[in-house]
Amino acid sequence: MKQRQIFAIGGRFYVDTWQPPLLQRHLLSLTPAANPKICLLAGAVGDNPAAIEQFYREVDVHDCRPTHLNIYKPVTRDFVDFFASMDIVYVNGGSTRNLITVWRDWGIDAALRTAWEQGVVMSGTSAGMNCWFDACITDSYPPEMLPMDCIGLLAGSACAHYSARPDRAPTFRRMIADAVIPGPGYAADDDVALHFIDTDLHETVSARPDGGAWRLDGAREQPLPVRCLAG
Repeated sequence: MKQRQIFAIGGRFYVDTWQPPLLQRHLLSLTPAANPKICLLAGAVGDNPAAIEQFYREVDVHDCRPTHLNIYKPVTRDFVDFFASMDIVYVNGGSTRNLITVWRDWGIDAALRTAWEQGVVMSGTSAGMNCWFDACITDSYPPEMLPMDCIGLLAGSACAHYSARPDRAPTFRRMIADAVIPGPGYAADDDVALHFIDTDLHETVSARPDGGAWRLDGAREQPLPVRCLAG
């Protein structure tokens, strides 16, 4: 049986031109394919053409085969076979609520689960981190951070951009402690990614030395060891 893998990024998968694309390289290394096929899902931003163009521009520097699925103009109705033909699925950031709503309506959530069980690496940033867990907190409902259910490949709840907004950490801590969302809770800063093999956390990596990640169990918040990919 192939390994089930999820590479959940707290924020900032794309980088400035002068910066090394460390998280991109690491993600592509998680599949044994020599020239991996990586598919963008950008439903969290309504399949915005600018987001799709950015994806191709960023990943074209690597030895890979980028493609995308535009849910508003799908090239197929057989999402199970489509995703099974990929090596990696990458989910763009944006509105977690809109992303999950569209996936459930089209049955994409079930098709992604099947592909994950067959060994396709699942990944994503922000909304693309949140989506894989049972639940998350999200700013999809401005102005406050609120809980929502996700697709549940991983047990527990997620919080992306953990240190980027002052109400994220206290809101996440409170909701985990009060069982508003299920534990354990996993939180990651921008430039930090959680790598799960099967359903266990295998490793946490960062593109910068001060990137942090945490696991929350009830009222307890524990920093996770983070391996810096720089240098």
